[in-house]
Amino acid sequence: LSVWSMVVGVGADKIVPTLQALQDPTTFIYGMSDHFVGPYLTQIIRVLFMVSIYAGLLAFHNAAARYFYAIGRDGLLPRQLGTTHRVHQSPHMGSALQSLISAVVVLIFAAMDADPILQLFAWFSSLATLCVILLMAITSAAVLVFFRRHPELKLGVWRGRIFPGFSCLALLSVLVIAVMHFDVLTGASKALSYGLCAIIPVALLAGVFLAARLRKASPQRYLALGSHKL
Repeated sequence: LSVWSMVVGVGADKIVPTLQALQDPTTFIYGMSDHFVGPYLTQIIRVLFMVSIYAGLLAFHNAAARYFYAIGRDGLLPRQLGTTHRVHQSPHMGSALQSLISAVVVLIFAAMDADPILQLFAWFSSLATLCVILLMAITSAAVLVFFRRHPELKLGVWRGRIFPGFSCLALLSVLVIAVMHFDVLTGASKALSYGLCAIIPVALLAGVFLAARLRKASPQRYLALGSHKL
């Protein structure tokens, strides 16, 4: 809805040049609010924007902390990460590791005098979006394979094959389009954009390597991956 309102407000043929002319494109929506409504709405939008950014970052932080917890509990990372707080039962060690990683990345960008919004936030939030799309596509493929391996569940063709298969193909198509135009999402050069995208297959290969090594060294632990209950 917000994208549609921006296109209507400026014009489909003018929105890209308008954004490129701004020193800080993130202020575009504020300028439109000032022009069409007034400064009072703009202040409300600023507050809501900051709250939504905080909520999004908190959600990613919690997800990363729980991933560290699950991976540590399965033994692919140090076991200490797979423990919970003795009082709050939260994955506090995973949260601490994620906080440390975030602090290191922020300090590196600060030392490079990089823009916190147009570079740090734009690059890595877009990269995180690609990761989420890929995870959703892999999940759809896993659903398809699971139902094919368990015909005793007697699901129909639509629910067991067509829906998850179509979902996987649609998500992969979106992922390919997003990677092809990643420089538009990040505002970075094509070389840097593809370099950021390369982090994803590198992480996938590292995960496959660790899983294969665990399968060879300890088949029992490998079979127990993901079987723990909260």
